[in-house]
Amino acid sequence: MAACAEEAGLRSHGITAPIKLQFYNDSGRDIHLFELDPQGKRIARNTIGDETTLSVMTYVDHPWVVADAAGQCLEIVLPGQRMRYHNVGASPTRPVGSRSAPRPGSEEMLRNYIEALSRGEPDYDRMTPEAAAQTRRNLELDRAILARLGALRAVSFRGVTSVGSDVYMTHFANGSAEWRIGLVKNGNIGRIALGPQS
Repeated sequence: MAACAEEAGLRSHGITAPIKLQFYNDSGRDIHLFELDPQGKRIARNTIGDETTLSVMTYVDHPWVVADAAGQCLEIVLPGQRMRYHNVGASPTRPVGSRSAPRPGSEEMLRNYIEALSRGEPDYDRMTPEAAAQTRRNLELDRAILARLGALRAVSFRGVTSVGSDVYMTHFANGSAEWRIGLVKNGNIGRIALGPQS
């Protein structure tokens, strides 16, 4: 990260190691992304709606300016080994991935999600539009997997991913499966995945 006051002195330094950088907008409003070119000028890249994730392919140490609708800098992201995922709007005192315990309510939300999914009746109102679209895309496959696994018996917390999702091992009558769930500020599901994904 770099302070907005440093923008005038930052610039891209040619082609370096490629990297995939993910932004998650938790700010409550649309944000705009600009990449700084070798002269330090902003190049408009994307707009990200609230509670939405965007992945960009970029290069290590290519500065990205996160700005509000008026173009006012909110923060500057420098992709690299320690910066592959950035949660815009997250509390600076509690960085993503620093937790060692699940977010309050995530296990209950996961249990409810699995139960509703197995019935073919996911509660899309408790998901961000992005998570709802993903659930709709994977509905038939995930239901088929859950049908083979049988009744849910137990859920155990395993850790937190680099993007802030809680990892759970779920134990069913006929096997086990890993789930990853990320709640957004209002307690809705912002990210959900069956299997080891980010």
